[in-house]
Amino acid sequence: MRALVYANVGLNLIDGSTIWVQSIAEVLSSLPGCQVVILSRDRLEDRGVVPALKRIGNARIVCCLDYADIVAQYPEPGDPEAIAKIVERLDVEETLDRIVIRAPDVALRLARVETLRQRLWAYLLESPPLDIGADRSEMGELVDKAGGLIVQTDTQRGLLEAVFPAACNKTGVLPPMVKPVARPPQTPLPGGAAQPVRFIYSGKYSIAWNVEAFFDVPAACARAGVAATVTMIGDKVHNEKSDRNFRSRILEKFTATPGVAWLGPMEREAAIAEAAHHDLGLCWRTGALDDSLEISTKFLEFAFMGVPAIVNRTAAYEGLLGEDYPYFAATMDDVAAAAAAVAADRGRHERIRRQCRELAAGFTYEAAAERLRNALRIRKPAARKAGAAKTKVLVASHDLKFLNEALRRLSESGRYEILYDRWASSAKHDEKQSKALLAQADVIFCEWCAGQAVWYSTHKLPRQKLFVRLHRYEAFTPFPRQVVSNAIDGVIVVSDHFRDICVKDFGWPKKRVIVLPQYCIAEQFQRSKYPGAERTLGFVGINGFHHKRFDLGLDILRMVRREDPRFRMRVRSAMPWEFEWIWKNNEDERRKFIDTFDGLEKDGELRKAVIFDRPGANMAEWYRRVGFIMSTSESEGCHTSVAEGICSGATPVVIDWPGSRSVYGESVYETVEQMADAVLKAAADMDDAARHADKIAAMQTDAASRFDIARTIDQLEEWFG
Repeated sequence: MRALVYANVGLNLIDGSTIWVQSIAEVLSSLPGCQVVILSRDRLEDRGVVPALKRIGNARIVCCLDYADIVAQYPEPGDPEAIAKIVERLDVEETLDRIVIRAPDVALRLARVETLRQRLWAYLLESPPLDIGADRSEMGELVDKAGGLIVQTDTQRGLLEAVFPAACNKTGVLPPMVKPVARPPQTPLPGGAAQPVRFIYSGKYSIAWNVEAFFDVPAACARAGVAATVTMIGDKVHNEKSDRNFRSRILEKFTATPGVAWLGPMEREAAIAEAAHHDLGLCWRTGALDDSLEISTKFLEFAFMGVPAIVNRTAAYEGLLGEDYPYFAATMDDVAAAAAAVAADRGRHERIRRQCRELAAGFTYEAAAERLRNALRIRKPAARKAGAAKTKVLVASHDLKFLNEALRRLSESGRYEILYDRWASSAKHDEKQSKALLAQADVIFCEWCAGQAVWYSTHKLPRQKLFVRLHRYEAFTPFPRQVVSNAIDGVIVVSDHFRDICVKDFGWPKKRVIVLPQYCIAEQFQRSKYPGAERTLGFVGINGFHHKRFDLGLDILRMVRREDPRFRMRVRSAMPWEFEWIWKNNEDERRKFIDTFDGLEKDGELRKAVIFDRPGANMAEWYRRVGFIMSTSESEGCHTSVAEGICSGATPVVIDWPGSRSVYGESVYETVEQMADAVLKAAADMDDAARHADKIAAMQTDAASRFDIARTIDQLEEWFG
């Protein structure tokens, strides 16, 4: 695995952007078998993050200036066209497996290169503009074409998915990363009335970062009756176009401000260690950044050393720290008040210091490695003989929507060449094309046990293996009985119920039938819940009436609201009148739905508790609002929305449809009354927050082992060889 990392920043300096390059290179290099190529915009000097990058054993730095012919065409440092051409050249020279770009204009150009786009991951700091007249075309094109996207927070991912459905299931969350640095002995910092409160700032110096105000902190605290000092680290002072004198003022204030000590530039590790000798960090920005969805890397580095920081009250920080965090600030008076609180109660401040250290533990390199591996879809390299030819896998299907992501990941492994026989329908195909593809294949996989499974079971060659996946609907068609069963080497079904049908009704050997529910991408659903989710039932898809039994879901809501009127239901579905097969062609279905909606409309209290959400691709974000996922169906295959809900941390409540117990076990109930009782009991357990969090974490871990895409890929790799 060879990964390229590029950010449009100068590596000879230290700021948040260059620290990101250092962090991601160090974390990538820790993954087994991963070689890292760092592309530098500028000529290297032995300062900034360059010394740290040079110490990474399995990483190397490549300079844009090494490609003189390209730079001669585009002499401006960081020119997007130049960077894109250099990356293309590097790919020809070395074959890059992942291309991680923190520069949207460069990423867009690479996304337009068909041979590169599936290996491109764009790191996006900016959220999509929400103004009605905003031009989102370029960001939309990047989201659509890039192989993957990386953002900092769940909130940013949710917003991106809401604006661009193509972002769903391809966006990973990678918060800032904290490099572990040895902490000094954890003894309380000295207190007392005469001991000043020690502030620290480390980073770049720009107007938006509010740094000029930090020089005023000692005087502001003195006016509030508190002694305070400020330590400044770093030497990257911006030349601000809006204020031509900004740089000169800052440089002068470094050495001329009482109570301020400037330590100049420091390597990252030294700056983190220095923070431990202080009381409060300064991560307070101008009000212009109050809508930011970012978490400051410096905030987490300070927290790792047990130093709480002054921050703006943003949604991102409230989500991380809670609304009652004592060191939010909007004005200098708030900063002085924080200093006064520290001086007045050092014991309380010590408790906050410990909480910060605990919080930062979730953002270390070790935690980041797993997040990055998931975000970049990096799997452990499979053993393969040197020089071995790729296995040619022929996939035959009229509809690949349930298998596309698994096939893409199999293709990325480098072990398989995927050929496609795309059927016009479940029974119609170009037989000449099918025969031509058949002659090339080592393995045949039929997605759906329909006409393609019948045809290939009668035409496969003796040297070839044939595998089939049977969903729910095919079991009730003539196709499975027409398949030559002894030609099939393996079958995937979604539950024990359908395995039994295959064995008893179709006469297929039981040992060849594997039970494997439809996969989901488990980590995509593992997002924090919104307030109120703990009393919200989720219902996905209400069509058709006799299949989904939405009326029973409403009955359960009525029952639980009699005991706890805080409960509500979110329904994500298209409406029945949008489908001709229901509204025009099925009088019984139409009448049942009319009666159900009339009853809901007449029950004013219940109607206020039901929220209908339009269907969409951003299901993982929708599940953040849901604490229970319901299934009241009369029949299902494996009801994937329940599996997705469990992966999100929602409690499953499932009625006993055929096969449900083999998939969802103890979460299956015989009656709606039992389901309502289960909801109320689980809700009562949620009031013990710590116990509930442990239960949810265990449930998500179990769900990932049963439903994650990795399980399906492992099975296919076992079959395909």
